[in-house]
Amino acid sequence: MRSNCLRDSCIYLSIPEGSAQKELIERTLAGEVDAFAFTSSMMVKGFMRHAEQLGAGEAIKETLSRAVVGAIGTPTGNTLKKTRVNANVIPDEFTFEALIRAMKKEL
Repeated sequence: MRSNCLRDSCIYLSIPEGSAQKELIERTLAGEVDAFAFTSSMMVKGFMRHAEQLGAGEAIKETLSRAVVGAIGTPTGNTLKKTRVNANVIPDEFTFEALIRAMKKEL
């Protein structure tokens, strides 16, 4: 007799912690960052989580609304939208190079 079994496995968990993330949020709020390139939904969630932990969740969304925000593809753009941030740029080709080229045109 053969049985099927589905197991949920966490392949990797990459949520950077530390002073670099705090500094990025602080510089963003200070208006020192003009553009943001989000290359995954996980990156969006991590960035927003860090902002929330610093008590800056709503402020970071307001600041992003004045910046150029790029998403590498539609799924990442949809994740941004769920956090009430609109991606100004989603390239036709879903590569980092295409994202940066498209964002440069908006700056």
